[in-house]
Amino acid sequence: MTTGKSLGKWGKAFLKKNRYTLIIFWLLLPLLCVAVSFAMKPHRVRAVMEGAHLSINSASCSGVVIDHRSGLALTVDHCMDKETFTISLGPDLEDQRSGCLGHILARDDTVDIAFIDVSECRPKTSIKVLHPSRNIYLGEQVFIFGNQIGHFYRNSLSVGHISHVKRYAPNDIEGLFHIQFTGGVWAGSSGGAVLNNEGYLIGLVRANATAIQPGFFGQNIVDLPHIALGVHRDLVVRFLSQHLSQRSLKEVLSQ
Repeated sequence: MTTGKSLGKWGKAFLKKNRYTLIIFWLLLPLLCVAVSFAMKPHRVRAVMEGAHLSINSASCSGVVIDHRSGLALTVDHCMDKETFTISLGPDLEDQRSGCLGHILARDDTVDIAFIDVSECRPKTSIKVLHPSRNIYLGEQVFIFGNQIGHFYRNSLSVGHISHVKRYAPNDIEGLFHIQFTGGVWAGSSGGAVLNNEGYLIGLVRANATAIQPGFFGQNIVDLPHIALGVHRDLVVRFLSQHLSQRSLKEVLSQ
């Protein structure tokens, strides 16, 4: 009993002496958690830039590695004009993994997605797909990777925000929807990774939205900057579930 009373007195004295320090700590704890999450984010961003980003066919298209151990990657189907294609993997064209060959494993031209084998390139890192149980939020910051305008601005990073979580674009077939985001998307970006604020894949760059405008010689189709559309995470997961075992699918998804 004496020991218990002594500890009680010591605890009261400690709280009284350090009450302001403890109050400040609890007030700052949420900010500390946010700081830790932001400190973790650049590591996944660098992982894309340093090895998970693919340059396909001389940087005319992009892609992303989702399982480096098995050499599995994703891109968009409209980039796949041949069953075999050249790949540069790494931050520099002089990288030793430049010029290796990739092969199509599966494709869906309706969703505009392709599953490719890049094991010959010996990827060293990969990006996980956001688990379908996790939400994508309107206004969330996103990181977009691609070969902006092809070869000369390959392996570029653009930052934007989710402007529509599930966009049904004009003329889309039933059941097809996109993730809409802001950020720079140009020729060569198709198939590039769209990552959320945690560094998980939530989409693949598909295209900018377009509009028809009257011109001097008739109507012109113009791109709409910062209205970018991507293959939605939900469709990516549905596609992967059709071509991977449950065990393999679990390996490429986040927690």
